[in-house]
Formats: sequence, structure tokens, C-alpha cells
Amino acid sequence: MASFRLRSVLQVLAGVALLALLLLLAHPGRLLATLRGGNPGLMAAAALPFAAVLLLEALRIAQIFEPYGLAYGTALRVTLTSMFFGSFTPGTLGGEAYKVYFAHRRSPGLARPIALTLVLRLAGVGATLALAALYFAVYPGRLSDQWGQVHWMRPSGAALAAAALLLAASPGLLFATSRGRELARQARTALLDAGWSLRAVPPSRIAGLVLASLLIAAARIVYFYLLAHSFAPDLFLPDLAPVAAAAAIAGVVPLTLGGLGTQEGALAAGLVLIGLPYPAAVASALLNRGFLWAAAAAGWLILAGSRPAQDDPGA
Repeated sequence: MASFRLRSVLQVLAGVALLALLLLLAHPGRLLATLRGGNPGLMAAAALPFAAVLLLEALRIAQIFEPYGLAYGTALRVTLTSMFFGSFTPGTLGGEAYKVYFAHRRSPGLARPIALTLVLRLAGVGATLALAALYFAVYPGRLSDQWGQVHWMRPSGAALAAAALLLAASPGLLFATSRGRELARQARTALLDAGWSLRAVPPSRIAGLVLASLLIAAARIVYFYLLAHSFAPDLFLPDLAPVAAAAAIAGVVPLTLGGLGTQEGALAAGLVLIGLPYPAAVASALLNRGFLWAAAAAGWLILAGSRPAQDDPGA
């Protein structure tokens, strides 16, 4: 328990430190001026695609957990409450744990809801990466040209070779330990369970899950575009596809609680890459965090106002 608390404290500190670093690099005065100079109409308009993301996510949950008899309203409550728990756990894993817990309360058993939740997360990440890959296929040289116009600190060839060697060796080092082998076994079991659970889902529901995941990824791109567009008028909407993918991946990396700091860093870096001034990129990332916390607050209100009878399988 003590080690868990220490790890949680370190993750909170890491997220706050990363966020503070972003703010300091943007210079607080310039950042405040950027926020004041933004277009409030576009900021408000960003709430529409953000709401669409939440509504479509509820649809995905209702589809994949159809055997548990979740009505759409219940699935929406689960979506918002999951965002609340995800805000206080590494890689938003608390949100996934709440989905498993909710399904387990309706029908005892953990293996199936864990597998279905894994399928849900993989479908969401896969759809985001698919749209990013489509962007690179349609505009193959666009991002690399913009990369050359940004003054990045490029690593040397030796540094890249050392990083590649470390990445190649890290799986072997991990599996050399008993803990690493146990994690690999658990991951293999989870993937096999996900495969079996996926086979039990009708093809029509799988098609609906894929379509809803793609629509969520597209709505998230529009949402990020409107946030950034409120500070920079000259933006190309498709450029936000890889930015959204980077932010989504950074948000689920279990380094900080709820992706605090890591998601803002990835989003700000991506926006700078496509042409935003750094203060505008950080301002967009902060607004995104505000939207996420607003949804998490709604989840907390739902959780605080719920009664045990409302979570009954017959509800």
C-alpha cells in the first residue's frame, strides 16, 4: 500500500512538473495574452464535437456491452463516470476498470468484461491511428516539410542508434525478469481473451463499433482544430489528424495520472509542428484539459447522485 501511494504521489508530481514546464516555456504573460486574444466563438463551438465524442463513446459502450443489457442512457452515465475515474489513474486505466466493475455487477465474472474493455480501447486507438495513416498516405510530404521549418534540436546519428538499440534490447531485458515474464503472460492471456470475446460479438456489432470509433476519431480531429483555430486562423484541418493521434497515445501512456502533462506536451508539440506559435499551442492544450475535467466533473456528479438501486442490473 505504501509503495502504491508513493507511486501515485510521484505520478502526480511528474504530471504537475511537466505541465508547469510547458507553462513556463510559454511565458505566463504571453500565455494569458494569447488566451484573452482567442476567438471565444470557436472555443464554444469546440464543445459540439467534444460532446459528439462523448455521445458516440456511449454508443460504443452500449454496443460492445450489449450482452449486459446497457441502455444508451446507462452507457452515457458509464462514459462520464469512467472519465472521472480515468482522470486520477495512470493512463486513464481507472476508466477502463470502472467499465469492468459496472459489467461485473450486472453479471458476475471479470474475464469477459476485461476482454471487451480491451477490445473497446484497441478499437479506439486503432481508429485514431488509421486516420493518421490516411493523412500520411494522402499528404505524404506535408508534415516532413513543416518539420524542416521548425527549429527543433535534432539528435545526432549516434544518439538515434543508441535509442534504437535500447528499444530493441528493452523487451529482452524486461522478459529476463520474473516480473516481466509474468506481465507478458498476463498480456498474452488478455489478448487471447479479447480474441475469443471478439469472435462472440456479431459482425454487425463489430461493424458498428468500427464505424463509431472512426466517427469519434474524426470528431476529435474537428474538436482539436476548433481549439487551435481559435488562436491561429490559418490552419489546415487534415493536419490535425496526426496531432490527435499523438495526443491520444500520450494520454494512455501510464506515466502520469489521467495523462496530465504528457497529453498537453504531445498536443502542444504537434500543434507547433503544424505551424502554431508555442503560446497558442499551449493555450489549446490547456483548453483541452479544461474540457476533459468538465466531463470528469459531470461524471463525479453522476456518481455522487447515484443510488445503489440505480446501478442494479434491472436499471
